Amino acid sequence: MKLTADAGPGIPTLEEAFPTLFSRSTPVIEGGSFLFHAASLLRFHPFEASLMLMNGRGPARTEDKVSFLSGHPLLARIHRTKPEDSYRSLFEPCHSCAVALRPMAPTDDLRALLLAFQTSGFGFAPVTRGEMYATAGLSDVLGLYRSGTLKSNMTAREVASQTIAMEPRATVRTALTLMLERRIRRVFVQGTNAFVSDREVVSHIFSPRSLEDTKRWPGAMLEATLLEVGPVDAVEIDGDMLLDEAAAYVLRSQGGALVCDGGVVSAWDLVIKPFASGRLSIR
Repeated sequence: MKLTADAGPGIPTLEEAFPTLFSRSTPVIEGGSFLFHAASLLRFHPFEASLMLMNGRGPARTEDKVSFLSGHPLLARIHRTKPEDSYRSLFEPCHSCAVALRPMAPTDDLRALLLAFQTSGFGFAPVTRGEMYATAGLSDVLGLYRSGTLKSNMTAREVASQTIAMEPRATVRTALTLMLERRIRRVFVQGTNAFVSDREVVSHIFSPRSLEDTKRWPGAMLEATLLEVGPVDAVEIDGDMLLDEAAAYVLRSQGGALVCDGGVVSAWDLVIKPFASGRLSIR
């Protein structure tokens, strides 16, 4: 059965596909916390997003949507701040760069989840059961390849995205400008298979040394080079590798991305591209 916009009944629900969804911990951050507190959570934990609370009582909501903090809107907020205001901006409440997403129900199916990813452009979505909240992300969906729930006859080369590379001495500010304009999560260091993603940028900006430098010279926050940030090596794979095998490599990789002769392969490429093309099936 194809997981496309026209899929029929029989697709697993979220509670069937992810039976431990509500039994695992969900990262949360108080909406009034300073930006640098919120960024520290993203820096030290491998979460795709953090659920935002309001006054410690429940998720912050905008009408029928739930607020989250993730790397992309956080960096977008920092990028548009005037250099001289960089340090002062770290003490703004983190809800100033929240992203609001409509929650899903455990009885919604996988098709609905993938459509939510595709529509929002984010690889995560809130799931609610009464007063309980959880987050389903692309990493959860990748695991369904491993279990055999999802299957595709596409190869890594067919879903790969163009590799965007910059000179090693390009600054974080220059890299972020490109990443935000093209809505990509990583840029490669020219001539290598190493990349800097939004996660490495957040980790660098909010490291103790960088915060101290920013306090003294606010304009220096985004002036580090890609090499100073610390690129991550992407695992190189055969372009003919099928997606289920490639998914296992992504789940084990440090930076969440692979490279092949067709370009870079991320979790988004492995899930959303075959889904959108009608070549993602369920066994």
